[in-house]
Amino acid sequence: MSPPAASALQAEALALLLATKLADVIQIQEPQYFTDCQVLAHATSTNNILSTPGHWEIRPQLVTIQSSSSFQANRVNHISGSLNVKAHHLARLATRINST
Repeated sequence: MSPPAASALQAEALALLLATKLADVIQIQEPQYFTDCQVLAHATSTNNILSTPGHWEIRPQLVTIQSSSSFQANRVNHISGSLNVKAHHLARLATRINST
């Protein structure tokens, strides 16, 4: 269970954090990470997150993601949101659950 996400960006960061932790646990040699969040893909490729402006709300997650043994910045790929049908379906479902 993760803490409640304050924004969509934070939810994406928590999902990437979970993916890196899983890759560490099951010892995937060269994992590829995909996200439809271009902001997150760009933020993870930054070498020094303290000198890069913005995204304060996800900096704790970025530090943990980047310190993961399975993480390499060139393995986080941005994909078009229209190609990420499963994620959009789950996001809509989560929104319905939260509103009831």
